[in-house]
Amino acid sequence: MDLLTNVDLANQAFIVGNLLQTWPKLHVIGEEQNVTQKFDQINVDCQTLKKEIPKALMCPMDDIIVYVDPIDGTKEFTEGFYSQVLILIGIALKGRPIAGIMCQPWKEDSKDSERGVFLWGLVGHGISPIDPSQFGSKLLALPNKPPFPQSLTLVVTKSRSTPELEDYIKKHNFQNVLRVGGCGYKILLLILGKADVYVQATPGIFRWDTCGPEAILRTVGGTLTNLSGIEYHYGKDSLGNSEGVLG
Repeated sequence: MDLLTNVDLANQAFIVGNLLQTWPKLHVIGEEQNVTQKFDQINVDCQTLKKEIPKALMCPMDDIIVYVDPIDGTKEFTEGFYSQVLILIGIALKGRPIAGIMCQPWKEDSKDSERGVFLWGLVGHGISPIDPSQFGSKLLALPNKPPFPQSLTLVVTKSRSTPELEDYIKKHNFQNVLRVGGCGYKILLLILGKADVYVQATPGIFRWDTCGPEAILRTVGGTLTNLSGIEYHYGKDSLGNSEGVLG
């Protein structure tokens, strides 16, 4: 078993183990299956849990699914593109993403780099503060941009392409095309205003890749659908985003 797999399993064991320790009946779906590793238990802030919760935010636990991707961008991790690696947690309520956490362990492509962005968000209630230095020029210039910008930046996967995708790029005359790894990282670029459009035309994306990032993207006014513009349903059975991704 290689180091990456060990890290992957250890991360998932830590996240899922601590969630189930606090909420034993919570339905959690992780990328790695049948993880039985021991994990370090954390002390939950019970005072926070005892705070009164607005009735509008309360719901039956059976309606909730938590998706965990312990390391999104495993290929990038092995290749040294550490900034494209994220830890993703998403919460879906009745099939729709409502909350997410995105943690970028490395800001730069070095294991000695400082930590990158750490975001959490709840649809309809906002997201955690972001250092202004993290924002791209597209987001900062948003109030002054025309309704239909003439210069769009597209982000796509660097590892796979199709003739249809390349035709799409030429047809829409994108001025800048970013080819990077990691589904979470691509959506992070949208959230931070460093890209305008995300297209994934090939298989390989799953609900644990998109649930958390989609929730945060929706919180800041974005959308994520399949290539036909139809929203994905986040249930217990269908886990693959087989019809592509458009953000």
